[in-house]
Amino acid sequence: IPAKLPGPRFTYTFEISTDYVDRILFAADQETPLTAFQNGDKLAKMSKLRKFANLGSRWFQRNLISGASTLTLNVGIPQTMRALKRFEQTIGAGIRTAMGDKEAQAVLDSSLTIHSKMEDVALGFKAGVKSARTKSDVVTGGDVAYGENMAGAPMNATDPRIWGVDEKTPGGKIFKWIDTWFNWPFAANAGGDGLNKSISAVARMRNELDVHVRNSKEWANQSPEAQKLWKEEMLQKAIDKDGALYSESRIYTQLAKNARDNISKNKTDLRLNPAAVDQEYERLIGESKDKFIQDQNVLDMIGRTKEYAQEVTATAPIESDVIRMINKKRADYPPLTLLLPFVNTPTNILKFGLQRTPFGAMAELVPRLSGRAAERRAAVAQMSPIQRAEFTGRMATSAAGGTALLYFAYLNKDKITGSGPRNPEERKALEATGWKPNSFNLGTLDNPTYVSYQRLDPWATMIGIAADIASFSSMNPDLEGGSM
Repeated sequence: IPAKLPGPRFTYTFEISTDYVDRILFAADQETPLTAFQNGDKLAKMSKLRKFANLGSRWFQRNLISGASTLTLNVGIPQTMRALKRFEQTIGAGIRTAMGDKEAQAVLDSSLTIHSKMEDVALGFKAGVKSARTKSDVVTGGDVAYGENMAGAPMNATDPRIWGVDEKTPGGKIFKWIDTWFNWPFAANAGGDGLNKSISAVARMRNELDVHVRNSKEWANQSPEAQKLWKEEMLQKAIDKDGALYSESRIYTQLAKNARDNISKNKTDLRLNPAAVDQEYERLIGESKDKFIQDQNVLDMIGRTKEYAQEVTATAPIESDVIRMINKKRADYPPLTLLLPFVNTPTNILKFGLQRTPFGAMAELVPRLSGRAAERRAAVAQMSPIQRAEFTGRMATSAAGGTALLYFAYLNKDKITGSGPRNPEERKALEATGWKPNSFNLGTLDNPTYVSYQRLDPWATMIGIAADIASFSSMNPDLEGGSM
């Protein structure tokens, strides 16, 4: 086209516009049209300095999560968090049943049932593979653990199209191999995240459906076969074949893509029928009515399942204004990533751990003592039976377990270390003797062997707080009054 039209200005404008369209089309992969335009626009406006800053921050993040032990822990931590939630549900359901809560009995019976099945692992691997390929959360559509990119780039920092390199050229193919090597830790991490989310979501959804049927008057007179059939049908609608949780917007988006592809394959002349895509879209929606869920109870269960899957994988949305401000500053100034490489996932892990210490129990107790008891009771009443059981179990285990852990740490100060003295000079002197902070001493007092527990999240938070409280007076004997 530029050869037929005079003037260098048109040629330049045409090249810019085609490049912009290519970027939008690339950004459209696995995204909604609106997100594709937003990401395409963001990418087109990126300066070379921002691209290099993005590359540098991603390189730093890559090195932090590329170790085999780190990847293993990142994939294993959610299993620990999930086990803790299951334990709390059982304890809480038992307590509430003893207090006369009739709905809690169904939760207790369901919590003693194994809801995970072998086919869940296969489904989890499907979700993990797709998450690794797209480096995104395909299960809940939220964030990926340790996948945050604070430089504002909507795609891989080393993707050849960011740098204006044609993938089809020899240089572009080499660039693509570099991109694959550069991003494998992020892909592996996203794959583990997808695996954990899928397995957690399927088991939780079974738990939700089971408790609902046990407590529902509507299902009280139905046969066990009918109950089982309904639960299986709802589970299939709630969890897609690729492990993704039910989402109306995802179904509509997929049908729209299918309508576009069908019209393209049939080589329909849109000049003769401009509404061909819309008509095909309406036809596909009509044929897919059975994919949509109309039962509000089931939709609520899916919403709670999504929250649960994000909580146990430390990817829940951050509600704190402070965290949002920190993330915004990191996005505006990529060098800050060197100081704070990750924020969202560590914050969620820390929150999960703190909620299971005596401080977590106190955070719930204080509002009740300050005249807000009615407000807290109303909030608990709005919870589902499973959520109420988990809440009760968490309060009980955080108080009893936290106290027991504190007592154990106090009696074994030489076996469990905290963060050490607050005075920097005293800390250096102590470390010179071989002492290590936040560690277990697997040796003797005279010949210690320290092994750090700092990566054993969320246990590290609970153990560290207990060790700090137990050893505070001995580690800070000369602390001046009022300095705490």
